[in-house]
Amino acid sequence: MDHIDLQKQSQELEQTLQKQLELVKKDSDVYIKVAGAALVAGIMGYGLVKLTGKSAPVKSRKKKKHKKKKKKQKGYSFWGTIRERLFWLIMDFLKKRFLTYMATRMQESGEKSK
Repeated sequence: MDHIDLQKQSQELEQTLQKQLELVKKDSDVYIKVAGAALVAGIMGYGLVKLTGKSAPVKSRKKKKHKKKKKKQKGYSFWGTIRERLFWLIMDFLKKRFLTYMATRMQESGEKSK
C-alpha cells in the first residue's frame, strides 16, 4: 500500500511541477515583452533628446563654469553653532530618558514573567 501511495504522490508532484513551469514560462514572456518595450522607449527618448537638444556654444559653457566658481561663500554664523549645540543637547537628553524608560520596562517585564 505504501508503495502505491508514494507513486501517486510522485505523479501528482510531477504534474504540479509541470503546471508551475508552464505558468512561469507564460509570465516570463509577459515580463520580457514589457522590459523590451521599456528599453525601446528609453532608447527612443534618449535619441530624441540628443537630436532636438541644442548644446551651448563653447563661450557660454566657459562663462557658466566661471560663474559657478565665484559663488559667495557663507560666513561664520553665531546662531548656527548655538542651534547645532542645542540640537545635540536635546538629543542627548532624550536618549538618556529613553534608555532609562526602556530599562524600567525591561525590569517590569522580567518581574512579571517570574
